[in-house]
Amino acid sequence: MPTYSLIIAVSTYGYANEVMDAARKAGATGGTIINSRAIGGMEESRFMGISLREEKEILITLISNQIRDDILKAISGYSAQHPDCEILTLSVPASNVVGIAAPMASTAP
Repeated sequence: MPTYSLIIAVSTYGYANEVMDAARKAGATGGTIINSRAIGGMEESRFMGISLREEKEILITLISNQIRDDILKAISGYSAQHPDCEILTLSVPASNVVGIAAPMASTAP
């Protein structure tokens, strides 16, 4: 079973730093923000109620599975308090992670 999860939060442009602040309060130590925009047809597309046409920011953070649910709840709570910020958040298991410095270091081979 993986020890880590990768959390990916796609948010309305301009909110990723604040989303990261919410994740930090729940135990995340850092992340990476990627600016993005959708490509494709000219019509506005929606996925799970979130507009894909406008520019977005993608926050990616690698976290211990022990705090995954806390971070997901913190991001969801931020979204609930800021209705103008649409956030699609998902987590995926991260196996065979190497190069992580203490205190997240795993003793797995």
